[in-house]
Amino acid sequence: MTKMQPIENILKQKRLRWLGHLLRGKDTEPAKERLMEEIKNQTKYGRTIMEDLGEITLEQAKEFSSDRNLWRSRVELQPGKDIS
Repeated sequence: MTKMQPIENILKQKRLRWLGHLLRGKDTEPAKERLMEEIKNQTKYGRTIMEDLGEITLEQAKEFSSDRNLWRSRVELQPGKDIS
């Protein structure tokens, strides 16, 4: 058996790192505006992001992401663990 994480975990971690990057940015940035629309309209990508967040809300994610080190420590996922 390999020591690599399943690809699903790797993709989840990448999405969450990108989310933290966008949440730290200005509200007027086109990428952040688009992401918020995706979440609000519950598109497939928006639902995936919310599933990745697990039990924490988007508002909590905004708070956590403002501290880059805290956010990174939370998204360094261990197999089967959530960021909450």
